[in-house]
Amino acid sequence: MRYKRMNKREKVLYTIIRVAAFIAVSLLAVQAGVIAGNAISTVDAKLIENVDVVTFKSALNASLPIIDTTYNSGRVNVSYGSELKRLVNSIFGFDMDTPATILNAASPWLDSYYSGAYLAMKAEQDRTAGQGEIAYWEMYGDIYSDNVSRGDSRADGYLTDYSSISTEDEDRENRDYSRDNITPVGKIEIRNNTSKVISDSLIKTLLNEPLKFSFDKNGPKVLIYHTHTTEAYLKNLSELGRNVPNWTLDERYSVVRVGDELANQLSRVFGIDVIHNGTIHNYPNTTGFYTRSRETVQRILKGNPSIRLLIDLHRDGVSGSKLRVTRNIGGKTVAQIMFVVGTANPSWRENFKLALKLQNKLNEIAPGIARPIYLDNYTYNQDLGYGALIVEMGGDGNVITEAVESAKYLAQAISEVMR
Repeated sequence: MRYKRMNKREKVLYTIIRVAAFIAVSLLAVQAGVIAGNAISTVDAKLIENVDVVTFKSALNASLPIIDTTYNSGRVNVSYGSELKRLVNSIFGFDMDTPATILNAASPWLDSYYSGAYLAMKAEQDRTAGQGEIAYWEMYGDIYSDNVSRGDSRADGYLTDYSSISTEDEDRENRDYSRDNITPVGKIEIRNNTSKVISDSLIKTLLNEPLKFSFDKNGPKVLIYHTHTTEAYLKNLSELGRNVPNWTLDERYSVVRVGDELANQLSRVFGIDVIHNGTIHNYPNTTGFYTRSRETVQRILKGNPSIRLLIDLHRDGVSGSKLRVTRNIGGKTVAQIMFVVGTANPSWRENFKLALKLQNKLNEIAPGIARPIYLDNYTYNQDLGYGALIVEMGGDGNVITEAVESAKYLAQAISEVMR
């Protein structure tokens, strides 16, 4: 009623006042919201900073098993599509990327023809064209002979790699397995293929020096990965005299299986948090594998700054025959272990010190299991940390169970050296 009694001028003034009040209240509300939002954001940031990452990861792993499986398998680039293909292959027996295998799964006759006569004919055609070994290996490597080694380099169109400790330009035929360049110091033995002077006094000094790094942070302490992920072992000893491939995509018989055992021993037996990465770096491309593995390691280190020990786990091999290196430890035949140190990086001395300490410890707990430490003039991505090593778990003439058994002794040595 009062508004109706106002004259026109008063009504305009009243409206202006109401609008101004509304705007003022709105501005105050917005400002209050900004202040409250900033306060909440600050509190949230402080809470996040104080979160124990390890506990948080453990909680996620416990509540969502798929995360635990992915995290512990090391497949940081896991693809649900690839996992689905793997599942379909295991259930129905065919590869979704190879249509012919779908028909093979439905007809044993077609499968027999495809696996036998067809692939043999295709391989002969490719071989005539100068691409035989590579094409056949990529197409159906599981049944191909040892003459085509899973490798790093090519010569005249043929894969020529036999050993893990190599770079793309190394001549593998010049590997020296004689004892001419071995330096013994007590129970320590060094095979020195470099110009570095490795004296008795240097070895004794390094053995007595403490390491420059320790497991002093929460989170994963050890990263196990594989530059040559497809390196394989024998399934059983009966394969030793046969032409069987020394590579495989079946992780049950490759270095990935040995890496799994080493990771399990370190984490479950010795309580050391480990990341085991199973990313394939040397298939289907057979060059540039150290570059790819370097990218994997750098990505993992960026997200896990607590990692101190970098283990590039391989298995050894020689040209022309299977390399079988074993010892009887505790009544079991186990694969021998060799540490490889590249000297073409600033971290080589500290990495060498770690190798010496690990070999010395292995000599204590399992005499004979350690082969001479191998020094070479390459980097092997060992510039990425003070605790970076190549570890050769046996050779391509070792049975997978022998290498798995050796992983238990290596885990014990790591635990005691890093204690």
